[in-house]
Amino acid sequence: MTTSYPAVLQGVLTTIDGFRSRTVSLDDMQKALWEAASTISLPQERHLMHQLQSAEADLERIRFMTDPADILAEAESVLRIVEARLKEALLP
Repeated sequence: MTTSYPAVLQGVLTTIDGFRSRTVSLDDMQKALWEAASTISLPQERHLMHQLQSAEADLERIRFMTDPADILAEAESVLRIVEARLKEALLP
């Protein structure tokens, strides 16, 4: 699969790496997901937009519904799925 938004998707992947290394906050991770989803406008790539919006909503739920000690692990499980989908979309 190939995408019309490689820079946008790569930016999200870079932000995920930053979140894992603790240089990006959960707020900034959510912002990056939302901004990337807002950028995607082509109908044939709507699935990516929905994936990013869903991940942002999941992180919001985790923020308010998860014990603080478990937030990072829960967020990582969401981001692992996003990462796999974005990498797949970047394949030629």
